[in-house]
Amino acid sequence: AAKQLVMAGGKRVRPLSCLLVTRACGGDASRAISLAASVELIHSATLLHDDVIDEGEERRGRPASRVLWGNLVSVLSGDLLLTSALELVQSSGVEGAMADTLATMQNLIAGEVAQLKARGREDLGIVRGKTASLFANACRSGARVAGAEPEVIDALGRFGERVGVAFQIVDDVLDLEGIPHEVGKRLGHDLAEGKTTLPLAL
Repeated sequence: AAKQLVMAGGKRVRPLSCLLVTRACGGDASRAISLAASVELIHSATLLHDDVIDEGEERRGRPASRVLWGNLVSVLSGDLLLTSALELVQSSGVEGAMADTLATMQNLIAGEVAQLKARGREDLGIVRGKTASLFANACRSGARVAGAEPEVIDALGRFGERVGVAFQIVDDVLDLEGIPHEVGKRLGHDLAEGKTTLPLAL
């Protein structure tokens, strides 16, 4: 189930952000591959879990893993990807990367909990927790690989957070007005689930 989702493609924007930031900071992007991959695996894990929580039926133009193998397999597959991601972070040997990743995972969980509590309304805090925190982590990771100074790492984390917010707004607009086969999922699902996304709120 995990392989089915990971191999289905996706935009790979988060790992690409990690690699590009490493290069922008003068580092060797090949040294950032483990951390870039870990970011993508964490993202994929959240998708597996989200589809169970939201009862999603389609992901990346294919039946969701929970539809093919059931909720239990999807949850366990998400857990497998999370532990695989942590192994990649550990093996990278990049100073500060593990603590940053664990804090990011806590933010992701807090964002999901906040969204469950906030059905019928939306706020920027949820977007920062659920989407932007992983973008921020990807950018900080890239900077860490390049040996950037702490203030540069922090600045790139703030940049990543803003990119993540913008990315989520675009995704929310596509959920309302996109072309289903291009978006890769059924439209209006967030609205049906009672999620008042930022475009709808505005």
